[in-house]
Amino acid sequence: MHRRTFVKGSIATALATAAGVVLSRAPAFALSSTGHLSSVITEHPRLLLRSFDHLRTLIAGDELAASWYAKVKSDADTILDLPVSEYVIPDGLRLLSTSREVLRRTYSLALAHAIEDDAVYAERLWAELKAVAEFPDWNSHRHFLDTAEMTHAVAIGYDWLFHTWTPEQRAVLRTALVEMGLNPGADGYRSGAWWSNTTNNWNIVCNGGLSIGALALADEEPELCQFVLERARSLIPLAIAEYAPDGGYPEGLGSYWGYATKYLVAYVAALQSATGSDDGLADSPGLATTGLFPIHLTGPSGENFNYYDAGAGSPQPPEMFWLASTYDNPVFAWWGAQGMTKNPISWFQSPLALLWYQPGALASPLEAGLPLDCYFGRCEVATMRGGWETPTASFVGFKGGENWTNHGDLDLGTFVFDALGIRWAVELGSDDYNMPGYFNGNPGGERWTYYRKRAEGQNTLVAAPKSGDDQQVTAAGRITERASGPTAAFAIADLTEAHPELSSWRRGARLFDRRQQLVIQDEISADSPVEVWWFMHTTATITVADDGRSALLERAGQRLLARITSPGEAVFYNAPARPLWTSPEPSVQNTNRGIRKLAIRLRDVTDTRLTVQLTPLRAGQETPDPEPVTPLSQWDTGPDQVAQLASISVDGKPLDGFAPATFAYDMRLPASAPLPTITAKAANPQARVIVHPVRRAPGRAAIEVLEPGKPRGRYEVWVDRATGPGSFPSTIIASTDDGNVPENTMDGDLSTRWSAEGDGQWIAYDMGSDGPVSSVQIAWYQGDVRSARFDIEVAAEGETEWRRVFSGTSSGTQTTLETYTFEETTARYLRIVGHGNSANAWNSITEVVIPGRTVELPQVEPYLAEVELIAPDSLMLGETATLEIRGTMSDGSEADLSAASVTFASADPEVATVEEDGTLVAHAEGTVTVAGVVVTQDWRLEWGRREVTVVDPSKRRFTATADTYVNDGQHADTNYGGSSSLTVKTVRRADSGYNRQAFLRFEPTAIEEPIESVTLYFHANVSDSEGTEIDLLVHALDGTFDEYTTTWNTKPPLGERLGSVHVTSTAAWYGVDLTEGLRDAVAAGQPINLALTQEEGVDGLATQVRSRESSQAPYLLVQLADDQ
Repeated sequence: MHRRTFVKGSIATALATAAGVVLSRAPAFALSSTGHLSSVITEHPRLLLRSFDHLRTLIAGDELAASWYAKVKSDADTILDLPVSEYVIPDGLRLLSTSREVLRRTYSLALAHAIEDDAVYAERLWAELKAVAEFPDWNSHRHFLDTAEMTHAVAIGYDWLFHTWTPEQRAVLRTALVEMGLNPGADGYRSGAWWSNTTNNWNIVCNGGLSIGALALADEEPELCQFVLERARSLIPLAIAEYAPDGGYPEGLGSYWGYATKYLVAYVAALQSATGSDDGLADSPGLATTGLFPIHLTGPSGENFNYYDAGAGSPQPPEMFWLASTYDNPVFAWWGAQGMTKNPISWFQSPLALLWYQPGALASPLEAGLPLDCYFGRCEVATMRGGWETPTASFVGFKGGENWTNHGDLDLGTFVFDALGIRWAVELGSDDYNMPGYFNGNPGGERWTYYRKRAEGQNTLVAAPKSGDDQQVTAAGRITERASGPTAAFAIADLTEAHPELSSWRRGARLFDRRQQLVIQDEISADSPVEVWWFMHTTATITVADDGRSALLERAGQRLLARITSPGEAVFYNAPARPLWTSPEPSVQNTNRGIRKLAIRLRDVTDTRLTVQLTPLRAGQETPDPEPVTPLSQWDTGPDQVAQLASISVDGKPLDGFAPATFAYDMRLPASAPLPTITAKAANPQARVIVHPVRRAPGRAAIEVLEPGKPRGRYEVWVDRATGPGSFPSTIIASTDDGNVPENTMDGDLSTRWSAEGDGQWIAYDMGSDGPVSSVQIAWYQGDVRSARFDIEVAAEGETEWRRVFSGTSSGTQTTLETYTFEETTARYLRIVGHGNSANAWNSITEVVIPGRTVELPQVEPYLAEVELIAPDSLMLGETATLEIRGTMSDGSEADLSAASVTFASADPEVATVEEDGTLVAHAEGTVTVAGVVVTQDWRLEWGRREVTVVDPSKRRFTATADTYVNDGQHADTNYGGSSSLTVKTVRRADSGYNRQAFLRFEPTAIEEPIESVTLYFHANVSDSEGTEIDLLVHALDGTFDEYTTTWNTKPPLGERLGSVHVTSTAAWYGVDLTEGLRDAVAAGQPINLALTQEEGVDGLATQVRSRESSQAPYLLVQLADDQ
């Protein structure tokens, strides 16, 4: 390896980092004559910090920091007994989970070693890093994120323990970093690897991780490291620009803002600590306010507005402390502190908070006066809420956006809604990333065949339901109007581009009634009559009123009333969260168990206003009148100001979470506590306060504020009794749930569970009467990969307080029942109180058994659970058949559908129609989905569907029986036989790594009749930033191929050219006439082996052809000659 000496540059001076580390004067190496990087010091450590002295002082002197460090040390102590990480690629693609585990272990062990000065941590870290250094690779050829994260991990281990390692150990780690991290990265830069210059999270993670590795070795591998650092510095601004102008992140919050920001902060902080400068990157537009993105997008329920592929958990990462100190915003630090206090140490919740935490520099949203409403223009996301730090406040997240965004959904207009501590309108989030074509998001791409990615899987509208994209992939929705007032707020979006069938679609979300109720209103126009569906997904139990005009949602003891206030003919359906009968229904996708949706179906729409009002109902609350329907153009926020309170007191003590701008509060009393005395003080001493005391529990205290010149202010304090021994509303209850309900823990099914996030969440059981209890058996969700922390408490009849009888952790080694024993006691009630697990703050139990005792399960009235359609697999042209429908109840009995509304439908009437009596009539060749649709008397909507093939006797269709593609260069020995998409591309440079050819095999049966034509059909599109259309060539193969072993190096040679077809960026079916070349072989029933290529000697365009593993498999269509 060539080496050269760096030219010495300016010496790094004291750097004001968030960790408060004083940087020592040290020799430095100039990295760039162009000024991209000023200098890298030669001392170690230099990544993220330059000394551990500040951390030792901080932990010794600050209680909060000490508590966080105790978690780090506990994690490190646990790691001591774990085997080293292994090279495991469970899905055939990603080493990522291993990379992240190594990163977590590295930070915990390295920090524990620095603070404790105990060699045991260094020894265990060496074992971990040595194992990683002996891996065959860090998966750079498959999934470069894995390489970047592993480079980050090994670089930190190398740097932070540099003076602990022997020269031989350092050489091992240095070689691994170079050969498996930096060299593959440099190769990627030279070849223009897509991850290096994309604008999404891959850019930041890959360039950031490589840069951290390069900074660690800058003085030892100068040429390589300078190349990596300068290329990364030139490319990473492409992705940082996505934060502009206001800090919103296009890929969403729950997974990808956190991921990108984690690596962006690490990259910039490492530049600062290693060179004394971030070269102005911290001043990039949007970064100063990006810390507001997770705060504003997280609802009072604790779940974030998790649109796209985001998870529902709220990211509260340690990087918030760096943002807080860098941009002088203590709210960011407060947010980060919530995460460090709530969550265990993990890859995401790393120990880095201790580097950047500044004692005393924290401020809550209430203390900082954070606005209740926010708008992120880059993402077209608006949020509105009823209060901060009030768990029962109402909250709405609402979005427009761009459907083509990376990780995006067809979700223009979607929303979430929190109230009373419950997420009522939920986002479904991601599905399995390994499903065929999951990331093919082009128009017509397979991503849009999956329910969770389609518009019908969101809380939005679908117009003219169809099998194709149910919103335009190229559509954008813009929030055009927003306004905020003390008692109401709204946002309105123009979403017309989403549906070409609509000439206009505007949707508004309005929080009103002192920011407690929500209205979602759609104003729709169409040039021709069109069918429109409205959807809202929920984990609540839905009960639709007899007239269909309202529905009561119930979850975890709370209620929400949904009402249709316009138009008059619309009704609610209690519908399953599954594709409509007009939509694709891939079998591999999530079944969305435990989720239903409110649905509205409007037919023949040309001009309508659809208005749904969502009203939280507390115990004892009367139902408020419906809000009058007002056109979006006339929406307002009520008065500009109202008379306000300065404080509310409960029995003489300040009410927790009080803020003058929050008008509703909830409190729970112990079972035997007296009703509280509520007092209040006006913000204006001249104002008069009237308190209407609480008379009963459940009930409320109403407070009125009268001030001259201002509308009357009205506050409410709702009072209820805490659920406890003797007051169970059911035999199995829980503090809350995420839609995985408590009854799941006694259904005998380990695939179901109860889940709730947060320390102290509980699930409890009423055993019917007093009796002996000495053990409990619990099965934990993912109990083989994480250990749960919990208490067991009991109470006998007549007792009102719980008694703790057990406190401990699960084994972390099994998912089946584990037994926990304690001294025998008498009890009727038993409660399990969770304290999170070793990976996060979730409490998730799949099954519970109380030996010797029984719990009578809550009785549920049987309901229609499933509909089956009986239909033939195929029909000949002109034939008819009678469809039949059968229903199954939730208890397994056969459903009586005599009182239900039963209709039939065809997704493609050109192929086949269904008459009212269920007669199926075949009209044209093709495959059609037919459905039997049932609406019960209680408005439950279910359907059964079948695919029926209409056969034209004059045609034969042969679907591909094998297909694959091959790739030259570094992938020349890789087989792609299981891929759902076949890539074709030609480039001029041989062995470039970008030449790809696709192979198809068909096995027709012999045909005796004369053949008129043979046509190859495949579904394809150009997917290349360099162009939108190109010719695909079809060749015969001189030989055969094996779908699961053939590679570029073993592929058969190309035979004669049989035909060509022009393909564009529009995903569609393309046909190639191959009659002359294939007629004889098809007639003889010989295997047909074909290749798809592009012209040699030119730079082609990447073209994606759907494979036989997809729902759009290639086929040969043989037209028989007319024998007349």
